[in-house]
Amino acid sequence: MGAAPGKLCFLFPGEGSQYPQMLGDVATHFPCVRDWFDFIEHSALGRGSPSRAAVLFPPPTGLTEAQRREREDRLYGMDTAAESVFAAGMGLHALFTELGFAPDALLGHSTGENTALTAGKVNRAKDRGAIARAVTDLNGLYQQLEASGQITEGTLLTVGGLTAVLRKELLEQIKTPGSAVQLAMDNCPNQVVLFGSSAPITVLKAELSAAGALCAALPFGRAYHTPLFKPLADAFRGYFKTLDIGPANATLYSACSVGPFPDDPDAIRELCCRQWEQPVRFTDTLRRLYDDGVRVFLEIGPSGNLTAFVGDTLRDKADALALASNNRRKGGMAQLHATLAQLFAAGVPFSPAALFQHRQIASLDLMSAPRGLGKPRLALKLLMPTLTVPEALRKPLPSAVAVVAAAPAPAPTAVLAAPVAAAAPRDARLAALDAHFSLMQDFLDSQARVLGLA
Repeated sequence: MGAAPGKLCFLFPGEGSQYPQMLGDVATHFPCVRDWFDFIEHSALGRGSPSRAAVLFPPPTGLTEAQRREREDRLYGMDTAAESVFAAGMGLHALFTELGFAPDALLGHSTGENTALTAGKVNRAKDRGAIARAVTDLNGLYQQLEASGQITEGTLLTVGGLTAVLRKELLEQIKTPGSAVQLAMDNCPNQVVLFGSSAPITVLKAELSAAGALCAALPFGRAYHTPLFKPLADAFRGYFKTLDIGPANATLYSACSVGPFPDDPDAIRELCCRQWEQPVRFTDTLRRLYDDGVRVFLEIGPSGNLTAFVGDTLRDKADALALASNNRRKGGMAQLHATLAQLFAAGVPFSPAALFQHRQIASLDLMSAPRGLGKPRLALKLLMPTLTVPEALRKPLPSAVAVVAAAPAPAPTAVLAAPVAAAAPRDARLAALDAHFSLMQDFLDSQARVLGLA
């Protein structure tokens, strides 16, 4: 274990970092992570909203292509997107808190600032119920503005692969009065996010692509972090006056002001709301954090996008370490363990024993001779899963036919044999059910032979 490298900052990603099945394996191993996904699911169902779990963790099979696209579209709706990233961030924050990590600084990116505010105890919510009500209220404000046509929609364009000269020219171009394109996010020297209506964005995209830039439209097009989002910022100003607000339990930085949050509650409220109508200055804020002594940047949330931003911004700082707690291109547990190993090697203190407190781990005496592991016992789950029939396939079962006692047959007479009527076709569902039970009986018989019970 190395010497302590410097201050530790938790980074919380925002909307756009969510993806299907995110943190699924981590939530399986750690109840504190699963707990936050359950929280947003119960909150959504409690207020009559669609299930979040069905979108975040869709079944691997059984969905048509149209159903799969519909769920992916819902994943990028503002309410589902913000809630899912919030749950992932809070779940990982709970896990790293259990592991004994104590950050010196906190920074949220875009909607990730809501996670930072909650994790840092800025919002003095007394319980989970208060948090659920806040989520409901904020979603309601957005939906009201959207219904009244006050949420400006357009195109959010990410621009990467920027040379220093091209970046400077681009930022100067969009600062000119009357520009149809505005800066929404300055993520790192190599990437900015621009907002505008379709026509000017299309023209600018062609120009930048011809100059060698890499351009791609985001799957959502809300006018985040521009003056066009002022209606939402003003609605939030009114709502934040009702919240009990105070300083964070660590130094909370703002990517709007490029510095720490103030201590005054009213000043905190104003900065929280102002960030929605001003650009995210993430590049400058990362440099400010480094100047203030932060050397380890740990992303607490899905995907790992912010980790790449840190790496690009501080590429000339050999003592800066940027790590992601999750990566959408790798297994959740493998990424978590790799990150913890790097943190340990860098000298960041934590308690790894908490990794195994929810698992059945056999005790091991390192001073004694190795013991044989023994032959593992086979555990068979014989419980039948819950089966449901899609509504479109449901049909009434055949009605029972009453059996009437036959009258005594008359004395036989010689008659010509008549052709026997064909039996009525058997219900296909009953045949399938019989085949299923026959297969299950064959399975049980084979298991009995394997176990020597037959």
